Amino acid sequence: MGSQGVRTTTSSLDFGSAMAGEVLDVAYDQYGTRACVMTEHEIGVFDNRSSDEWNLVARWSATEAGRQGVGQRGEGGEGGKRSYHGGVLTKVAWAHAEFGQVIASASSDGFACVWAEVAHHHQQEEGGEEEGSKLGGGGGSQWNLAASFKCSRTRCLDMKFSPPQYGLRVGLSFEDGHLKLYRCEDTVNATDWQLVQDVLVGSFSSPASGGEENSGPQGGLESCNAFCWRPFSQDMPEMLLVGTSRQASIWSFESSLGRWNKIVKLPCEAGRVSDVSWASACGKTSELVAYSSGSTVYVTQLKDNLDRLDVNTVAKCEHGDGGAEVFQVEWNKLGTTLATSSSDGRVRLWRPDLMDEWHEMTRIVGTSS
Repeated sequence: MGSQGVRTTTSSLDFGSAMAGEVLDVAYDQYGTRACVMTEHEIGVFDNRSSDEWNLVARWSATEAGRQGVGQRGEGGEGGKRSYHGGVLTKVAWAHAEFGQVIASASSDGFACVWAEVAHHHQQEEGGEEEGSKLGGGGGSQWNLAASFKCSRTRCLDMKFSPPQYGLRVGLSFEDGHLKLYRCEDTVNATDWQLVQDVLVGSFSSPASGGEENSGPQGGLESCNAFCWRPFSQDMPEMLLVGTSRQASIWSFESSLGRWNKIVKLPCEAGRVSDVSWASACGKTSELVAYSSGSTVYVTQLKDNLDRLDVNTVAKCEHGDGGAEVFQVEWNKLGTTLATSSSDGRVRLWRPDLMDEWHEMTRIVGTSS
């Protein structure tokens, strides 16, 4: 895709200056006015009180190692002992505002924690609780550990909440190729989480094994690197866009059988997929998905054709002559603009022109790049 006439701008937003350690992941709330920022051991919550000002309102240690370092302990949780992450943090996600202020975190030891913000009047009434029972105070926002549970023996690579129409649900993907979906029936307190589906989206093969399903540059475990839900549509089945270390694919849930099935494999020359995103349809007759592999982002059109899904790659967005690796892709709310971030420290915005040719429209460069 071309990059002529690209507008370059800079961004001085720096969450890391208020956190201890390198920022590894950021998740925004539904309105884009709050941000959850994650380092290896800490979680911070920022509020956007003006167009160019983000303020740290809560910060706490979310791992056992981090909490030992600051001398914090808490009671409660499974077996009478509060359980925090045993490994370093890998992902954070923010639930839909319909369920209150709820965020989730995952770690390298396959552990998940759910954190809920405490209402201000509860903070005043319960102000006498011991240190460690409440977290992240001092900046105007207070958060509790609502739930924690072991999901896998392997590293969590991605985590997302489902569209709210499916209830309070969170999905986590792992290095062993499993994608696990959890549901919380207690949506008021976000405390009781149950595993509802465990989908093996990856496979294991030897370098000599053949066949399209197990093919790849190397044999061994196929990890589930990234996934996302299809935006909710009435009278449409629940669907997932999945990216693994060998392929990108679409999965559909058959409610009559209670299982997930892979319905189509998407074009991907390099094989390894680093991130995926499904655009909102907004009344269109076809839908767009995006997924990144190496320095290329694929924009693929999906169209329902009776009993099959027609697939057409409409763009390949290349990232620089140096082949910068793409880390993340995400659509805007209307599904008209695609944002990508890459290893060269730049965020790029892509849009189609009147001839449906995709071009890089804006390039955002951090002040430290």
